[in-house]
Amino acid sequence: GSKYGGHPFAFVVLHNGVPVEEAYRSGFSSKSRLLGWSMGKSVASAIVGVMVASGMADIYQPTGIAEWQHDGRSRITPNDLLRMQSGLQWNEGYGSRSDVTQMLYCSGSFGQYAIGKPLEHPVGSRWTYSSGSSNIVCYWARQRFTSDSAFYAFIYGKLLNRIGLQDAILEPDASGIPAGSSYIYATARDYARFALLYLQDGVFNGQRILPKGWVSYTRTPTPASDGAYGASFWRKGPKSAPELPGDFFSCEGHDGQYVVIIPSRQLAIVVLGYSPRSSNALKLGLLVKDVVAAVG
Repeated sequence: GSKYGGHPFAFVVLHNGVPVEEAYRSGFSSKSRLLGWSMGKSVASAIVGVMVASGMADIYQPTGIAEWQHDGRSRITPNDLLRMQSGLQWNEGYGSRSDVTQMLYCSGSFGQYAIGKPLEHPVGSRWTYSSGSSNIVCYWARQRFTSDSAFYAFIYGKLLNRIGLQDAILEPDASGIPAGSSYIYATARDYARFALLYLQDGVFNGQRILPKGWVSYTRTPTPASDGAYGASFWRKGPKSAPELPGDFFSCEGHDGQYVVIIPSRQLAIVVLGYSPRSSNALKLGLLVKDVVAAVG
């Protein structure tokens, strides 16, 4: 409740693979699909992992995106995009007419909007949080398939359905490509299942979904992020909670969407709601600290 601030709609705690706590605000239930916003970036990262597992992609090879072949952008790799270190110019401000708002509200192809940005820094030298990057990842991934339907069949057949995310919706932009930066709708239990995939090192129900080593790749710090960011997952808890376990990593979305993953405790915490930082931020550090203490 009020102790943690924010305005949560849904809360799930998973310990040792079992839901030990689940609560919903009136009007919401385990069937409610909730918008994850930037938690979609982490799902886009997982899609790339499954492509790597299927031998369809090498994240350290340049993307081959046609528009980039005549300048320094030709060196950008999917790894650079997943880590937000492409060096492309980007403004993620939501309060004004910025790159992210123009992309999401004025553009028919989110990936192509972001692909059109010039190089501002040498590739790999600077960390700049960018919804554009995640949409370029989705655009690049789609190029590996013959059709939109083949791409969606792969996403559902090789990832979402295999980890029980039957209710998840990846909303596309007008060009038909999933808007991996922002538009994922899923139930709180779906987000918990996604966390379980990472708690189990990429294995779910005894099946290897993500390639060996992918979860540790995901958590390896991006050099220029000062330890804050991995490959489309966050690596540091809030400054308000320095005592959190060191292996904490998370998916985070606009206005207080969180999936917290702590492998050493076999613990996942999902919080979804409307908790803008400006007016009523969720005290995530305090919440995680109390949950860690409660599960012992």
